Amino acid sequence: MSIGWFAFWGLLVYSIYKLDKGLLNSDFTFMTLFIGSVLIWDHIITPKVAIQNEFKADEFAAKTAGVEATIRALEKLSKMSPYPRRTGWWFKALTYHPSIEERIERLKTEVGEQRPQKAQPEFFSSLDSSF
Repeated sequence: MSIGWFAFWGLLVYSIYKLDKGLLNSDFTFMTLFIGSVLIWDHIITPKVAIQNEFKADEFAAKTAGVEATIRALEKLSKMSPYPRRTGWWFKALTYHPSIEERIERLKTEVGEQRPQKAQPEFFSSLDSSF
C-alpha cells in the first residue's frame, strides 16, 4: 500500500506541475493538495482495497473448508465479537471491514454451494522440498 501511496502522490504533484507551474508555489495550495490526497487515500482507496481483501479471504475459506463451514465460523465470530452482526455505513467507514451479515450474504449469493477442494499432493510436496 505504501508504494501505491507514493505513486499516487507523485502522479498528483507531477500532473499539477505540468498543468500550471505557479500553482505549487503557494504553501496553502500545497498543504491543501497534501491533506486532500491523504484523506482520499485513507478514506476512499484503502477501505475499498481492505473490504475486497475481506471478501477474497471469505471466498478462499469457502473454497477450502466449504461454504457452510465458513458461514458457521462467521456466525461464531459474530457471537464473540463486541460489534453487532448488522452494522451501518459508519462501521465500514471507521473500520474498513464489511459486517458479518454482509459477508455471509455475499458467501450465499456469490460463492454458492461449493464443496471443499481437496489438497493437491504435488503442491504440498513442493512446499516440503523448499524448506
